[in-house]
Amino acid sequence: MALQLRYAARSDVGLVHRWGDVPLAVPDHLRVTPIGLDLADVILPADHPLAERCEARWSDLVDQSLILLTPGSGLRRLADQSLAQLTLGIKPAFEVSNVQTALGLVAAGLGISVLPRAAVEPLAMAMGLTCRALTDEWAQRRLLVAMGSGRQADDAALALIQHLTAERSPNAKARRSQ
Repeated sequence: MALQLRYAARSDVGLVHRWGDVPLAVPDHLRVTPIGLDLADVILPADHPLAERCEARWSDLVDQSLILLTPGSGLRRLADQSLAQLTLGIKPAFEVSNVQTALGLVAAGLGISVLPRAAVEPLAMAMGLTCRALTDEWAQRRLLVAMGSGRQADDAALALIQHLTAERSPNAKARRSQ
């Protein structure tokens, strides 16, 4: 959507992401610059056995009650492809359309979820949930900013880019590493 908006010259800056090695079609007149890296996290109740670990893999989630985003989301599409390649018999207990619902179900003890860290970590932690990195190869996304290649960014666009790349927390450095 952001690239479509930028392509139509309705915005000065487009924020996009790319999960795993899925190619991103960028029109020739746009310049795309990486601004960070985000990981998929396993979101767990604090007392869940996997919460004692530092990280997890899909194979660790086989017998778990999973709360996943509905089919069609970028993360879910990659998860389904990854699971098919691994021939793991993971079937979601719940499919939800937004991350807040997924977090609420995890907080209620109805299962665990896999969600983008940047989208959920502060709220998940405020809810007393635990976030653990999913280390499967596909489970990271590059965060990118798109701008017109022959155009000078205005002050507002530059301020936004500076804000997005600023190191604000201990996790920011991990998100920015390439």
